[in-house]
Amino acid sequence: MNFIKSIYSDRSYQTWPSWDLVYEWEDILSSDLNIPITNINKKSTFYGRINKYHLALFIQLFDKIFNSKKKSHLYFEMAASLNYSISSRINVIPVIIDFYLKEEDLPTFYKLHRNNICILVSSMEVYTFLVQHKCPIRLYHFPLSIADTYALKKDNKFAKKYDIVLPGRQNNILLSFFEKYKLKYPDLHYVYCKLVDGKFIYVSNKDGVLGDFRSRAEYMKLLQLSRISLYATPGMDEGSTRTNGFDQVTPRFLELISSGCFVAGRYSKNPDTDYFELNKFCSSIDSYEVFENSVNNYLKAVEIDYSIHYAYMQNHYTSQRSKLLNDILNRQL
Repeated sequence: MNFIKSIYSDRSYQTWPSWDLVYEWEDILSSDLNIPITNINKKSTFYGRINKYHLALFIQLFDKIFNSKKKSHLYFEMAASLNYSISSRINVIPVIIDFYLKEEDLPTFYKLHRNNICILVSSMEVYTFLVQHKCPIRLYHFPLSIADTYALKKDNKFAKKYDIVLPGRQNNILLSFFEKYKLKYPDLHYVYCKLVDGKFIYVSNKDGVLGDFRSRAEYMKLLQLSRISLYATPGMDEGSTRTNGFDQVTPRFLELISSGCFVAGRYSKNPDTDYFELNKFCSSIDSYEVFENSVNNYLKAVEIDYSIHYAYMQNHYTSQRSKLLNDILNRQL
């Protein structure tokens, strides 16, 4: 793995919970492939000045002349951007997690990344979109994953305490179905998330405030205690404007499957939902009647079929992505 010098990481300053997942990926890739992690300094104004004074072309030329022979760094970019950044450098291999750019943005995106050896994108939907639009940069699909820390064991079964959990941001249509359902079934025990003084707090309708579940271990334990979770891909319904129509699967789906949860889902059919086989675990709910019937059936079930969850997850742990990354990098040598 001499081709990669290090993994660039934002962990020294990015503390929002979403980044904890990325740092888990970085740690496992670092350990599996023997690649050190290099922290990025937030205080650097280098890239801001490049964008302010429109110097991107000059820096790209400089990189091509002086840095093209240097070893590369892997870097997880949370969202594709139209600004020059560290992921645009010739010796950086970006792994783009969220990609919500429009078709008319692609020429600018291609110019920003034209010196990259290759680009990795997490979404099969985005990968397909870029291939169809003749992306001139070498492109690979590098799917999202979940850390092996949360791997299901063959005999793994979780004692369930809560009927339904609503983690994080919710889809408005699914939430409206849930609000109607809980009024009809007042004995339902559910946990929801709300913002209090700038912090997300989890609350049980029967036990009151449970805590903020800030650590990944605490959050995963909450999911493991829950029988059902609502899940919608981010481009559904009201989210389509924010994502410009893209609708990729998020790591939460993998978190739910590895925690032994039934899923009441809402999603579109696209290359990413096909890749992650969402239809194996839930249909896309399009009415309250279907929602009520699904939840009732889940609550009546003794438990999920853990063998199905176990077999599915074998393909989606980060250690599997380490093998994939190794294969991708070997193609670059």
